[in-house]
Amino acid sequence: MRQIGRSDPSSSTKEVYFRGEKFQMEPLDISILPSVLIGEYEREELDFIEERIKESVNQGATVVIIDIGANIGLYAVILGRHLKAKDTLIAIEPDPRNMVLLKSNILSAKMPPKLEVHEAAVSCDPKFMNLVLTNHGGLSHKLVGEKFQRDHFKTISVKTLSLDSLFKNLEIGAKVFCKVDVEGFEYDVINSGISSILEYKPDLLIEFGQTEESHLEMKWGKTLELLFENYAERLYFLDNKAIQVEYQEFLLLAGKANLGNLWLSEKSHAKF
Repeated sequence: MRQIGRSDPSSSTKEVYFRGEKFQMEPLDISILPSVLIGEYEREELDFIEERIKESVNQGATVVIIDIGANIGLYAVILGRHLKAKDTLIAIEPDPRNMVLLKSNILSAKMPPKLEVHEAAVSCDPKFMNLVLTNHGGLSHKLVGEKFQRDHFKTISVKTLSLDSLFKNLEIGAKVFCKVDVEGFEYDVINSGISSILEYKPDLLIEFGQTEESHLEMKWGKTLELLFENYAERLYFLDNKAIQVEYQEFLLLAGKANLGNLWLSEKSHAKF
């Protein structure tokens, strides 16, 4: 926080180094900047997934990373730097303020030739949705339908695409890693491509904010249970540790946690 306080208020961005890479960030972004500055931003998740990606690349697999809710590109850059020429990175971010930083950060990093950056939201809703912007791009924003109005925040219209549409052009047999962090609308993203998920079995990292256990089950319906039934490895990253969970255990933990990430993989690893 002291480093944020020393930021030049006239500057629109702050240059920071994180995990050996350079990023431009909003200087007053109190949501993720503090943890980035001390090197702790989702440390366990990034350590874990980096190892999985490097393992797949070293085994010669064609690797595809899909970063949904890419924000300024922390995951996209850190994970994408391990990809080879035949691999693909797809970064999706609807907030135009984040998109400026995302493009800048990706351009300054070593990225694979097969790179797609989409200024869009992933959703079941066709064509367009409303995006409610908060004061800073790094803070929470919400995707809302036409009937929901927020007078005290700026609302913009953003185009949408489905998760199914992202999978339809992928190479058969590709190893896919998909991260979903969209401020509470993760269930909508997953539901927009549940058939592709069950067909391709990508490794998934899905953020879960605090939701009561019963509300979480109601919100996701059968989709979440279906994911647990079809994936062998189910880890919940909470408070910098990975907890192996079954469906009901996850509902209980996620109902009490402020924020956590659920990891789902077709292949189970013995160390967990």
